[in-house]
Amino acid sequence: MDTNGHVSQEISASFGPEILIRKGSNSIPNDFQEISDSNLVHNHLNGLQILSIFVPAAIMIGIIAIFLLTKCTVSNSFSRKRSEWTFCITSTQSKVAINPSSAASTRSTNLQDSQSFSSSQITRSKVQHGKMLIHKLENLKFQSKNKHSDNFTAKCEEESVNLRLLPPANSSRSLMLWKRLVNIHERCVLRHSNLNGIKAADVCLLGELRQCNSEDRPSPSLWFPPNTVCAFTVEEFHPWGSFADIILQNSLMGLFTSLSSPSKFALSVIRDIVNGVTFLHTDMAGTRGRPALAHRNICLENIYLKADGITVCIGGLEYGLSALPSPPPLPMEQLLLAYETHLLEFGPESIHQDPSALSSTSESPGLSIDEDNRIPIATDPLFPDWWPVCGLQVGLPVYMAPEILEKSMFPFCFESHRRADIYALGIAIWEILAWAVGTSPYREWIPRDSDVKTVKRLVCYRELRPSMNLLEETSDPMETDENSEVPMRKRICEFFAALLSECWSRDPEARLSSLRIKKDLAKFHLEVSTKNQT
Repeated sequence: MDTNGHVSQEISASFGPEILIRKGSNSIPNDFQEISDSNLVHNHLNGLQILSIFVPAAIMIGIIAIFLLTKCTVSNSFSRKRSEWTFCITSTQSKVAINPSSAASTRSTNLQDSQSFSSSQITRSKVQHGKMLIHKLENLKFQSKNKHSDNFTAKCEEESVNLRLLPPANSSRSLMLWKRLVNIHERCVLRHSNLNGIKAADVCLLGELRQCNSEDRPSPSLWFPPNTVCAFTVEEFHPWGSFADIILQNSLMGLFTSLSSPSKFALSVIRDIVNGVTFLHTDMAGTRGRPALAHRNICLENIYLKADGITVCIGGLEYGLSALPSPPPLPMEQLLLAYETHLLEFGPESIHQDPSALSSTSESPGLSIDEDNRIPIATDPLFPDWWPVCGLQVGLPVYMAPEILEKSMFPFCFESHRRADIYALGIAIWEILAWAVGTSPYREWIPRDSDVKTVKRLVCYRELRPSMNLLEETSDPMETDENSEVPMRKRICEFFAALLSECWSRDPEARLSSLRIKKDLAKFHLEVSTKNQT
């Protein structure tokens, strides 16, 4: 019994891997194989249970982390943008002076080299050996003057250009509008044959501008003190000037040499104007897109005839406006309060100022000159593109829509500004038509120099609109071919009589859109061309 028990104990003790090693066997006993397989299955099930618990948890944690990170990033970005908008609207004015040798970015003669026009702060950039744009201009000659600018012709590096000088009577206002104008041209892709292009922009002292003047009797704008700060743009050369100059001088001979009749010329001019306005009023999607813009100052003074004598372009975009962001950067009550404060400084009353008040530029807000006679730069924050600079009544009163004359339009409604553009566009079209058929544009209409009060009484209270009876009287210089010109002129006048009545509607929502006008014009032009060919 003892012997058998001892042997069985040895066998039990030697069972397992030890007996395999001792015997040198490569086979695994069946009992051991079953135990090993059951352990593997058990471990595998435990691993699956662990994975089924921790993998969804890890995924949820990752999703929550990504959501929180995105929310923080967007929140910080919006807060930063909001602070920039708030700074642009409400920050106080500061004063700095910049040496022309080091040159601020406003000294650049090329818009692509500039950095300050799209920033609320003036930054520095390179210049070509410190030579400012004003020193490259020569043979400066006065061309015309209007409410918003003085226009000159000049030579810039042997190229004929137009120089548009914003009125120096109020340097702070002019520099603010100058920055707005250049910023719009730089940030928005305004490359269109019917928009006036800007070649360069700069600020200088009036004394420097006088040195470029080649006339014995300079423009009245050059009579201000020599240290008055002035802002100007160098633009495409327009030897004919604006249509206000053409109509005032009655420059008829030579304009129709390339066209068969004045009526066709007028139709071509109007199509170009409408194409330019439609381009502004339409946004462009894409990575290099641009927002839609309202012009806010459509008038004959801002409509130019190019050197070819055919193409027409629109300029004067310093009051241009884009749509208000959604949501607004500030509560509407704060925006309106800031708007009222803005009007106190840059409202219509600030356009003209007593020249004696500008005896030195150090007295002008936002400007300074130090003891080294450095060139001053406006350092006021650049207002956002959606901000209605200088209020609602910024153009000539005869072009103002009734809602602008009555100040009943909400200043931050972009669509309302576009509808007001249509009213002004209708007035400009009528003036060109009246001139082309040989009648006086102001025979039965309001004089151009009328004030807001007079225009408001006639347009809003008496419902006065321009007369479309343009065939009652014609002048001899326009009668090129009575047999073909008069019927053509009659068809054009009948077409525009129906079209313009919808542009002058008292109800802004009843006015046509610029795109609708463009399509109607294209259809009418095709009909006229087809009939003339047959």
